[in-house]
Amino acid sequence: MLTELLLIVGAIVAIVFIALLITHAQENAKIAQAWKALQTESSSERFSQETIADQPEPVQRYFLHAIAPRTPIASSVDITMQGTIRLAPNQDWMPF
Repeated sequence: MLTELLLIVGAIVAIVFIALLITHAQENAKIAQAWKALQTESSSERFSQETIADQPEPVQRYFLHAIAPRTPIASSVDITMQGTIRLAPNQDWMPF
């Protein structure tokens, strides 16, 4: 009797575990699909002085110094960060 009960409970746990793995895989696939949808082809637009003509003069100076003319303008980027962060000066550093 006890053996049968343990087998039933073990089977239920195994079924739940497998269901969770399947759900996790499906969610990961949805997330990967969402990230892929966000990626776009680079535009053919290039940086020029006309691109920033409507910006204040200090902004124009900075961009003209920081970006070479005819640099392709990215519509999206994928950035990977490493390091630590702290939420306030009196708190410890946290990895992220």
